[in-house]
Amino acid sequence: MTDTKTKLTELVDALSEPFAVEEHEYRTVAATKSGFWMAYYVDLRKMEERLQRTLPMGATVVFSVKEIDEIAEAVYALGTLKIEIPDETWLHYEVTDVGYAQTSSAEPPKSAVTDLYRRLLSHFGIGRYLYHLPKIHLSGKNDGGRIIYDADPLEALRYALSLNGKDRPEVVFYPLKKQGGDTEKPVTRNSADAEVKEEWLDYFGVDTKEEAINAFVEEVGVTRKQALVYMRNTVPESSEAGIDKQTVKAFLDNLLGNKR
Repeated sequence: MTDTKTKLTELVDALSEPFAVEEHEYRTVAATKSGFWMAYYVDLRKMEERLQRTLPMGATVVFSVKEIDEIAEAVYALGTLKIEIPDETWLHYEVTDVGYAQTSSAEPPKSAVTDLYRRLLSHFGIGRYLYHLPKIHLSGKNDGGRIIYDADPLEALRYALSLNGKDRPEVVFYPLKKQGGDTEKPVTRNSADAEVKEEWLDYFGVDTKEEAINAFVEEVGVTRKQALVYMRNTVPESSEAGIDKQTVKAFLDNLLGNKR
């Protein structure tokens, strides 16, 4: 007789299988100077189909929302997902989680419940790998409201999914950069890479501190020393107008004085 723990492990292993790359959808999370930060997901109906297709005959699934409320600028939904499999051991597994949505979204309660359901399904392994992907930056531009990518977003995901093991990077930049000749080398970033604050690399959409400093110098018109001092001590503000040069000057005057 297979014990309950083994059955649960086998069930989660089957549910955890990654979806085909082509089954994923994507959206831009934020724009940078050179492209976009991307988010990937699987349609909720496909996740439900995976669950129903994998569970044995007679299994029951109960999704319950226990509470919906607002906190600060977000709406949260608290709920549970319970699976029961009637066999000789009567496997019973129940998980609890919380989903969130911004109050500025079109339908905050509905979005929070959807997020809750996704999170609960991930406890059973469905789509869990998406929570452990590296951050993906895809180069491109916004052409008058029309987003143009320099590569297929799904190919960027395919590459990120191929990166496994303890050395998997925290951030991936796509397309791959050519490093002499025709050889393409993946561009990645780890947290130890930057002496400047990490947010500046995200702001400019670059993978090294040197590129971020060079971009700052070009945009603001300060020396490398001044750029490094500013970028070590501040984080960029979200603004379509770019970096406020007067704010930078005032900060450097206050910090460096005559040493500038």
